[in-house]
Amino acid sequence: MSALTLELKNPPRWRIDMRSLTPHQLATKTNKEIAALPLYYGNRKIQVGDLFKISGRDKNNLQILSDSPKLDYIGAENTLGNITVEGMAGAYAGTEMKAGTLVIIGDAGDYTAAGLVHGNITIHGNTGNFLGAALVGERQGMRGGNIIVKGNAGDRVADRQRRGTIIIHGNCGDYCAARMIAGSVAVLGKAGNNAGYNMKRGSLLFKQKPASIPVTFNHNGEIDLPFIRLFFQHLQTIDKDLPLLSKKINLHRYLGDLACGGLGEILVMSK
Repeated sequence: MSALTLELKNPPRWRIDMRSLTPHQLATKTNKEIAALPLYYGNRKIQVGDLFKISGRDKNNLQILSDSPKLDYIGAENTLGNITVEGMAGAYAGTEMKAGTLVIIGDAGDYTAAGLVHGNITIHGNTGNFLGAALVGERQGMRGGNIIVKGNAGDRVADRQRRGTIIIHGNCGDYCAARMIAGSVAVLGKAGNNAGYNMKRGSLLFKQKPASIPVTFNHNGEIDLPFIRLFFQHLQTIDKDLPLLSKKINLHRYLGDLACGGLGEILVMSK
């Protein structure tokens, strides 16, 4: 049985709220019923069939064919199944997702995976600001699950992260893991200023030193931490594309933020 496929007919003029089109909400509906569902399009409602060509019948596997960055909330609050976006996604993709997988072949917008509860999200392109962060007005960001970004991420990655793991193959912007409560973030490219600002607990692993680390972190020097191999093995179970580590790994370790208790750590791999 082929995946349920929503193919965008024409590039939309206004933004589209896609949160009602998830496997758990479409599981019992026919394609005709799906075509008649309402969608918010800008400040008005239209039907799904007005914007998308619908084919396939496997509701557990949803495929969205999109060349537009205006499809917001793809996979938001989803509780089962798999969603694949062949192309770009808008803002808030995978927000508060509770289960399943979301794969975006292109780029994604701001607040991707914000408030993620559980599940796995992979972005093959770049993503915007506030990846895995807290939604506006919320006290916690992602609370579980795994996020992989093959490209770059913007500012405020993992802001207020509570649990879970984020792996970024490219660069990230300023204030990575600011106000982090717990969890893990690994960045293989460059990182901007103020990494770990006001973090309470958690682990940040950088392949190279961020542009700046707050002065409220204590540098513990260059050390060999045996547990880091176990940490990397854990990361490799999440992301098979991560490079293998050599047997001996030296790291620069920074403990902080001392302004918030000092129980977090920034680990920078030695060259």
